[in-house]
Amino acid sequence: MKTATLVTMVRHELGVSATYDMCQRGKKVVLKESRGYVEEYGNLWGCVAELMYNNPESTISIQVHRDNDNNVIFHMMYVCFDALKKGWREGCRPFIGVDGCFMKNITQGELLVSVGRNGNNQMFPIAWVVVEGECKESWKWSLTKLMDDLNHPEGDANWPTEISPVAKQKLEKNIDYSSQCRLVWNGHGGFEVTQGEDPHTVDLERLTCTCKEWEINGIPCCHSICAMFYDSKDPHNYIAE
Repeated sequence: MKTATLVTMVRHELGVSATYDMCQRGKKVVLKESRGYVEEYGNLWGCVAELMYNNPESTISIQVHRDNDNNVIFHMMYVCFDALKKGWREGCRPFIGVDGCFMKNITQGELLVSVGRNGNNQMFPIAWVVVEGECKESWKWSLTKLMDDLNHPEGDANWPTEISPVAKQKLEKNIDYSSQCRLVWNGHGGFEVTQGEDPHTVDLERLTCTCKEWEINGIPCCHSICAMFYDSKDPHNYIAE
């Protein structure tokens, strides 16, 4: 928290008028007393041992370096539980999203996270890495670890093709709604579909509908299903894998 923000907070929430210097000195005292939080990094090895005991086959790696005084300094930590590895391989779509965020605490650093998308179209955590800073080295280390864990070194794998229960339920509901639609063919795989007072354009060649539902969740909308039935196509074959 910035010192100027602290001055304002003390005045509004505590009704106390404190100068900038007073708040700055108080902030330094609090940070000094919080030094024990930094020292907890020395207990990481025991934490890793406990996690591995309760989560066998998981991957938890710590990378350190030494300063000029030969003190061990934390550098990076990678965590990927075995249940998450199996969950991604057996029930998620074949892509991975990665992102990072700053950790605004006394130790600073950044958190890098890898996530997937499961059969219910929800985010699925795979692994996370705590690093001193986001850079080419930290991303390379974490992603190499991740690819090793997923047995996915060349970007290829055998993916499940069965439709998830949630996707199937959504598709069946859209099939029912498609009976409420009126359709006009406009040539080249295109259709003008009206549901109530709402007109939409469907393009079966580009797999699009102007309602955007099909493109967003990968499940044919009722408008596109109406066009598929007109064109003697099975909507089940158009669900995104």
